[in-house]
Amino acid sequence: GRYPFHWHRMGNVEGQFIRNSSIHESYQRCVTVHNTHKARVVGNICYDHYGHGFFLEEGNETQNIIKRNLGMHSKKIAPHRALLVSDFNDMPPDRFPGPATYWISNPDNDVRFNVAAGSEGSGFWMAFQQYLHCSASGCAQSDRNNANVTPLTTNTYKFSDNVAVATVCGITWDGAPDGDLTGNPLNPNDRKLVTAHYNPATTPVFSDLEIYKNARAGLYFRGAQAHFPNNIFADNGTAAFFAYNQMIQDSLMVGLSKNHSPEEYFYHHDPSIDHRFQHKGLFEGIRVYDGPFVLDNVFFADYSASPLSYNDDEYTPTPITLTGGAMRFVNSVHHVTFSPEPYRKFYLGLEDNNWQDSYAAAVLDIEGDLTGMPGSLIRPDHWMNTDDGCVSLANEASLVCPYELSYLRLHNLGETNGQNFDVYRTDGPSITHTSDPQNGVFLNKFSLIMDADFSYVLANVDFNHEETMKLHFVAREVGDVSPVIAIASGLNQACPLTELVLSEGVVVPDVAALRNTYETAYTIQNDMLVFKVQADLQRDNISLDAQQGVNFLEVRCQ
Repeated sequence: GRYPFHWHRMGNVEGQFIRNSSIHESYQRCVTVHNTHKARVVGNICYDHYGHGFFLEEGNETQNIIKRNLGMHSKKIAPHRALLVSDFNDMPPDRFPGPATYWISNPDNDVRFNVAAGSEGSGFWMAFQQYLHCSASGCAQSDRNNANVTPLTTNTYKFSDNVAVATVCGITWDGAPDGDLTGNPLNPNDRKLVTAHYNPATTPVFSDLEIYKNARAGLYFRGAQAHFPNNIFADNGTAAFFAYNQMIQDSLMVGLSKNHSPEEYFYHHDPSIDHRFQHKGLFEGIRVYDGPFVLDNVFFADYSASPLSYNDDEYTPTPITLTGGAMRFVNSVHHVTFSPEPYRKFYLGLEDNNWQDSYAAAVLDIEGDLTGMPGSLIRPDHWMNTDDGCVSLANEASLVCPYELSYLRLHNLGETNGQNFDVYRTDGPSITHTSDPQNGVFLNKFSLIMDADFSYVLANVDFNHEETMKLHFVAREVGDVSPVIAIASGLNQACPLTELVLSEGVVVPDVAALRNTYETAYTIQNDMLVFKVQADLQRDNISLDAQQGVNFLEVRCQ
């Protein structure tokens, strides 16, 4: 590659550095560290450049020090000139748009006290590949048996005290070049970007980050449990967006500060700007996504006490909002405070959600900071979530309910996000689903109110001509048992329902016996498979506030 400054396959360069230098108007990156370790990149300015700025190239670069640098105005490279698809990719803009001012391909580096400002993509992009085989001459994609470098499971060395401002996505852990080859004539090794679930052995801590004025998302994280203490978020389209068990602790979230100017409102409605880089609708503190996120001692400031709108588009800053997700777990909130008292503390409206099962979302209000009702669950206001004792909050499009909740996710081997089935609750509520993954309409789960008086009937379950369907059950505690569930009818079956069994559990003679059984068990009655599931395993690497019990099992043709 032709870059302004480039360590090219140098191995250990301890003692070498680029320091207090200015690079500007570069047509390709600023500082590249390639198959090189222990380099020092300190106190530099990278301004008005194309493609990634500070760039760890292949994924085996470790123990480098990247500190106190300033990167500004990272610009997309035209696709016909780009070495990597990540130099210009637009989608998904709230997760990992390119380019990145700091492209970090291995977490075993010291990345602190840096600033990323004005990127047309991401500020900091942690793009960790799963399996690499590396030598002195380079790295290639590998597999579990042959890899000698595994960034996606490598512990973070140091990442803290960084600032991301005025980007599309401020800081992101997701998206890695682990897909198929792109066919790029300039780089035959360029690979498509795929989602990347960061899963190190040691729970990472990312502290003292400042994340503000990022158009789509301030912070996005896909991975196992991670902690974010002592961070500041302000004036972001969405402050934080988490795919799994991430915790924000002892932090400040500012909705719209006095430093948010009218020009910034206009930006999000300017027809000359690509709509993918604009945030429409409510400004958001944290999205209810897959979960389970945890908020602990978070102060929400300047979330407006009255509704705000622009050209009939309401953008009222709202601390907690809802989006669709491939998984659902109960999120938890405690010790949160507000000033002023927001117009809404949460909004769980189901409009514009591409996941038909988004009604399954839930937030546990441990101390009553959100609702005044300690221990209550906040649910979308949907008929499948109603029960005695629930209170409807019209302004929040939510129910506040006293019950406990579990989840059952279904998927056959060929499709994880488009599993069609209808759900009937025996006291009346029901919902008919029709997923269409090719057109962005998804379904794979439903929530169960943990009430012994309820049973759930699944109809028109699409088995996709397969003999096995996977079940993933999650509950509050290890040992919890689901209500009675029945599969009453199926589509594209490989065998009759009367020949279905569970991969585990006891066989009981009838439904009456099943109701009095408190473990995984099943029976065939009235040509239906009827069963209960016990969460008999402890979930791995999960915070104490989250649901603890899980079971993975299958429905099979015997």
